[in-house]
Amino acid sequence: MAARPAKKQTKRKAAAKAKRAPNKRPRAPKGKVVKRPQDLAPPPPPPLPGTISALLDSCPLAVAISSVAEAKLVYANVPMARFFGITRVAAYGRHVADFYADPADREYVRTMLATKGSIYRYHMRGKAADGSERSARLSAHLISYNGETAILSWIEEDTPST
Repeated sequence: MAARPAKKQTKRKAAAKAKRAPNKRPRAPKGKVVKRPQDLAPPPPPPLPGTISALLDSCPLAVAISSVAEAKLVYANVPMARFFGITRVAAYGRHVADFYADPADREYVRTMLATKGSIYRYHMRGKAADGSERSARLSAHLISYNGETAILSWIEEDTPST
């Protein structure tokens, strides 16, 4: 007895089969790539020039660079990430508003940067990833970064003196 040739499935039959088996992962058509959630994460930050990166990475102060146009972090050193309770990779691409406990603080900083171009040791309350608030002194200055206007900011943790 000769074996029967395999039947070709029509698109309609394939769709009906997919509906019947909801627990099975759908296969991507040949030549197509299915993106997994981890593939949808933002790309890693572009590297800073060697000397600047080494300088900012070795700085004991919490330092970050954020885009003015998108209001997102484009660089954060380890002390900055640690202050907010996240990793450097997690900090990249996060919206700046996520780091302020009080939106009025952010508005004041934005106003000062727009009118004066910098702000020095402004007392603010930061918001960590776990929702806790941390008191700090924020200094910031408008800079040009990768051809766009950006904000270079640094934070000094405001610890009570003993």
